[in-house]
Amino acid sequence: MPRIAGVEPSKAGLFVRTIYAMARHQVGKITGRAELIEPVKNMGHHPRILFGIGQLDLAIEAGKTVPERYKQLAMLQVARLIECPF
Repeated sequence: MPRIAGVEPSKAGLFVRTIYAMARHQVGKITGRAELIEPVKNMGHHPRILFGIGQLDLAIEAGKTVPERYKQLAMLQVARLIECPF
């Protein structure tokens, strides 16, 4: 159980719900399950931060210096090292 309750989509504003939909789509591309992960719901309390982190993720994804396969491998390795459940 998280210490901070996330903002549920039913209680979020239009802007946050739109970002939630984009986050579900991105998670669905990686995992095959289009679900909203807890860190995104927690950031729903601060829409500007949620937007900024979304922009950072899109910029990293759009970068062409490192092949996509290596980016995915690096993300999996970091998640394993920090024992991230996502």
